Amino acid sequence: MRIANRIMTCYAIHQAREVMNFVYHAAGATAIFESNPFERRFRDLHTVTQQVQAHFSVFEVIGKHFLGLPLTSRLI
Repeated sequence: MRIANRIMTCYAIHQAREVMNFVYHAAGATAIFESNPFERRFRDLHTVTQQVQAHFSVFEVIGKHFLGLPLTSRLI
């Protein structure tokens, strides 16, 4: 159950980043100004993708689980 939760969480975070990137480009130049609330949310979401819960190394650990290899990481 922890593996499934980690997969879904990590995937959802990365998909949210893709949506944010699409909207960022669609918003044009207004999206880059600090006075625009979107700019802060853009940075916050990209910061989350750099944290442990969404780091790409999580996918490596999940792959080890499905291959039956020993899990040496505490990410799961």
